[in-house]
Amino acid sequence: MLAPRTDLVFLNSPAATRWENLGDWTEAKDYASAASALARRVARAAGLADATRALDCGCGAGEQLLLWAREFAPTRIVAVEADAGRARSAAARVRRAGLGERARVLRGSATALERTLARAGEAEPFDAVLAVDCAYFFRPRAAFLRQAARRAAPGARLALSDLVLGPRAPRALEDLARWAGLPPRNLLSEAAYVTELERAGWRLEGWETLDREVLAGFGRFALGGAVARRAARRPLAGWPKIVGTGLACRMAVARGLVRYVLVRGRRA
Repeated sequence: MLAPRTDLVFLNSPAATRWENLGDWTEAKDYASAASALARRVARAAGLADATRALDCGCGAGEQLLLWAREFAPTRIVAVEADAGRARSAAARVRRAGLGERARVLRGSATALERTLARAGEAEPFDAVLAVDCAYFFRPRAAFLRQAARRAAPGARLALSDLVLGPRAPRALEDLARWAGLPPRNLLSEAAYVTELERAGWRLEGWETLDREVLAGFGRFALGGAVARRAARRPLAGWPKIVGTGLACRMAVARGLVRYVLVRGRRA
């Protein structure tokens, strides 16, 4: 989750979308295109087109649900979102899109999946679990991984875009994590991350580093002239955080502080 709800219009402008991930800037020229590209990348990693029941944790305002239903057509997606406003927005947009029982949005925490799903009567296991650019915010991520594994079918796929510590990360990085709203315990080395994944019940199947595609790309966007010109015309309260996030992304890549990764796993 990148920005407050009130700034989603600013972030996505001139598109009328409500994306809020950092985006995959490999080919994209604007924010909405980059954000949708990252959602597609995670969906492909999860084998979403072949999924009968998929679980999306941290769906935000629901933009990715609409894209996935349109382009990947899984049989059913259950989405969990902790923020009440985002959950209401996602549920309303799913209804307006006529998705009916193909997509369902539940308000609840990704670290309390079992309680949230049980309360909603979602008892069947999932064959795909996804989290786009949000697992590093979960308090803690390890609880999400454990509970997702318990609700996944044997052999189910996991795909998430996430952050790990870079090779030159100082201890002071914990202060930056707190500024960004990240629990410091979620910032792990690559080796520690894999250990956490496996202890939760997942087997690592793939690991792709996307520093330049995601972090450097968002840094160029946030610090470019287009954002500054838009802020001058419509100075919404949260735009400095967008710029601050861009600075953090640029510094992370330049100094090797954190790595942006696409993680693929399989339920053991």
